[in-house]
Amino acid sequence: MVNPQRRGRRMSVLGFRQPGWQFDYGMVVGGFNSDRDLTLMHWHAERAKAHWQVTGQITVMIQDGASFHRSTAVQA
Repeated sequence: MVNPQRRGRRMSVLGFRQPGWQFDYGMVVGGFNSDRDLTLMHWHAERAKAHWQVTGQITVMIQDGASFHRSTAVQA
């Protein structure tokens, strides 16, 4: 039986894959918005910087055009 208090709640996941190295992700209950996306992007940028310092390999972040990717806050 489905718990009626949990009905309609969704989990959203954004993933970061670096072939041959690792897979990271951020997960939230509900949806992503500009603030949540920026927090996750800053966290991943720090991890990418550390990876570059150790290996010299760059990390490319690709955004899929979701509404929060097109927001003024994220574009700035």
